[in-house]
Amino acid sequence: MNNFIIRRQRFRWPNTKACQWYMSKGSKLPLIPLSKTQTTRVKMQYATTCNVEFEWADERRTQLNRLVELQERLRLEELELAKAEMASLEAAATEEMKMSLQWANSRVVVTALDRSRALEVGGSFERSS
Repeated sequence: MNNFIIRRQRFRWPNTKACQWYMSKGSKLPLIPLSKTQTTRVKMQYATTCNVEFEWADERRTQLNRLVELQERLRLEELELAKAEMASLEAAATEEMKMSLQWANSRVVVTALDRSRALEVGGSFERSS
């Protein structure tokens, strides 16, 4: 696409650094021949917009990294809470096992917690072994 027609004349891009840069950008820039100063202005404008986009991308990347960190921390906290809940459930289960009636030698053996509950009600238990 080095050549194109302007007003029925064939235009050839001059082989300058500015035109080479301009042609390397392809369809991002309009297809009009520019002078050297115009090309320099376009180049500067393009560079500033690129810098702004790069800064925005960096900010966005840091935001996404922070979000990933927070999600990982939340996952770890949920895991710790789940572990604590499991530990509390296991402790409750062991307490329930202690409080439950145990069968030993075909006799009902009442544990200390059941004995204290029975004493609150007003009954009396003798220790059986």
